[in-house]
Amino acid sequence: MLKNGEFYSIKDMRGKGMSITQIADSLGRDRKTIRKWLDKNEPLKYQRSVTKTSILDPYKPYIKARMEEGCLNAVVLFDEIKAHGYTRANSASSFIHGTVATGCYSQSNDPL
Repeated sequence: MLKNGEFYSIKDMRGKGMSITQIADSLGRDRKTIRKWLDKNEPLKYQRSVTKTSILDPYKPYIKARMEEGCLNAVVLFDEIKAHGYTRANSASSFIHGTVATGCYSQSNDPL
């Protein structure tokens, strides 16, 4: 992704007769990147990526409630949500990694 103003700098440099290689060298970019941006009429708009839903989403309210009750044992939580229909993880270990990876339990004091 180009920084603000780089797109217009590239267009300006090319308009002044600089080659793609010269533009790439002066900006520290690859020639293919410069060529790609010269083909565009305007800079691309930044689009925030859409957050994906987690397979734990249906269970997060239950997990949060149990944690607020004082149950911080991942193996116990894993067994409890398995009883509620969770089938994805094969072990408590992969469940723990899944909860951290999906933000179910953040490093702050606010779980989920």
